[in-house]
Amino acid sequence: MHERMEEEMERSEILEWELMESREVFSADPWIRVYVDKVRLPGGRIVDDYYRVDLPDYAMVYAHSKDGKVLLERIYKHGIGKVGFVLPTGCIEKDEQPIETARRELLEETGYRANKWSYVGSFAMDGNKGMGKGHFL
Repeated sequence: MHERMEEEMERSEILEWELMESREVFSADPWIRVYVDKVRLPGGRIVDDYYRVDLPDYAMVYAHSKDGKVLLERIYKHGIGKVGFVLPTGCIEKDEQPIETARRELLEETGYRANKWSYVGSFAMDGNKGMGKGHFL
């Protein structure tokens, strides 16, 4: 059954949307830009007010100590209005590679340095809205 689903997915063509217009409606560089786009969907329907949010890309680190404990930071996050535990994370600065950001953030947020690094990959957190890409190490 699994093989059949894969074959069907490979055969089905995914069509892109046509960007007809784009207008920036808010900007607070370098943190956020909001756009309203006019797009034509593959079936011909036009959406006049599709909102996109551009945020900077970031690196997130899953690190553990020699004794196997995961390194977390306990911090207040205003977006959710709570104190919680987070993995070391930071925005990728201009002309910086994700590994450089990861090294900097791990040291700044935990006081630790790592000798061995593995790039897990990247992921668009909300591909429908934009929202920046996460790079995971």
